[in-house]
Amino acid sequence: MKIILSLVMILYISILTGCTYYVQDPVEPSDFSRTPAAGSGMNSKELMYTDRIQDSPQLSGVSLKTKKEQQHLLEQLDALQKENLKLKEENATLKANVTTLRADNDRMKKQLAEADEFMRTMDKDIAKWKAQIEADRKENRRIQKAQLEALTRILRSLGAQEVNTNGN
Repeated sequence: MKIILSLVMILYISILTGCTYYVQDPVEPSDFSRTPAAGSGMNSKELMYTDRIQDSPQLSGVSLKTKKEQQHLLEQLDALQKENLKLKEENATLKANVTTLRADNDRMKKQLAEADEFMRTMDKDIAKWKAQIEADRKENRRIQKAQLEALTRILRSLGAQEVNTNGN
C-alpha cells in the first residue's frame, strides 16, 4: 500500500510540474546570429535562430507556434518600418512645403502692407482733392454771384426794370 501511495504521489507531482519523458537539448547563446533573415528587411539589431535550430527535428508544437508568431511579428515590424519611412519622407516634404509657404506668406504680408500704405496715401490725396474741388466750387459760386450782382447793377443803371419771378 505504501508503494502504491508513493507511486501515485510521484505521478501527481510529475503531472503538476509538467515533467515529460522527452528532454530537449538546451539552446546555447552561440546558436543565435545577429544577421537578418534574407528578404525580411530587418536590421542587424534583431536576433534570428541559425539554420541548425530552424532545421532541428526536435522542435515541438509550441516552438513551431512561437516561430510562426515570430515570423508574423517580423512581417509586422517590416511593414511598420516601411510605413515609418514613408511618414518620415512625407514629413520632410511637408516641412519643405511649410518653409516655402512661410516665405510666400511673408512676401504676401509685405505686399499687403505696401498696398495698405498706398491706399492710405491715396485716401489722403483724394480727401485733399475733394477739399480743393469744394473750395474751387465755392469760389466759382462766389465769383458767379458777384458777376450776377455786377450785371444787375449795370442793367439797373441802364434803366432796366426788375421782373418778379415768383409767378405774379
